[in-house]
Amino acid sequence: DCQMPELDGYRTTQQIRRLEKEKLTQSQGRPLYIIAMTANAMSGDRERCLQAGMDDYLTKPVNLTELEAVLRRASGRRETTRFVRSASSGGESARAPSLDLEVMATLRQLRREGEPDPLAELIDLFVEDADDRVKKMAAAIPTLDYPQLVNLAHGLKGSASNLGARPLAALASHLEKDAKHGMPGALASLGRQISEEYARVRAALLEEKNR
Repeated sequence: DCQMPELDGYRTTQQIRRLEKEKLTQSQGRPLYIIAMTANAMSGDRERCLQAGMDDYLTKPVNLTELEAVLRRASGRRETTRFVRSASSGGESARAPSLDLEVMATLRQLRREGEPDPLAELIDLFVEDADDRVKKMAAAIPTLDYPQLVNLAHGLKGSASNLGARPLAALASHLEKDAKHGMPGALASLGRQISEEYARVRAALLEEKNR
């Protein structure tokens, strides 16, 4: 609650994030998912909450539709965490498919006779960009270049999501989050997982391109 007496939600979140930074840097732990609740609905309130380190935002009185949406986003984050933990423990059976074939099918419907294949163009652009991002990410992890890692991971997350590479997008999202909070503990492991998953995505995309 942002308006708590004595210690408000903003300062509470900042203290939680500071404690996490101290305790989670050498572990595989994940940051708490914090949802702001505030009576304000002014311009800039959401940004203030996010800058304080919160993950999402609700205004009072709570609208049930908005509450459901916020909880769904939080639930999606937990599913992502489960995937990352399974991958880090070597659980092959828990690994999700590298590509969502429904996304591929939708993009394939954009083809028009006598025109360049848009799916092939999208795949070429993604591979060219992701090759560079993954390579730069591997170089930035040992030096703990957090701003560079946040930028690289954010871009990879978005482009992977657009092509239905959900596990890769999930890993990039976690690396982005850890880099944003300055927590190096899991970065090396996430970097390896991203490189391995990207190799699978790249091979799957090139196979789709040649279909």
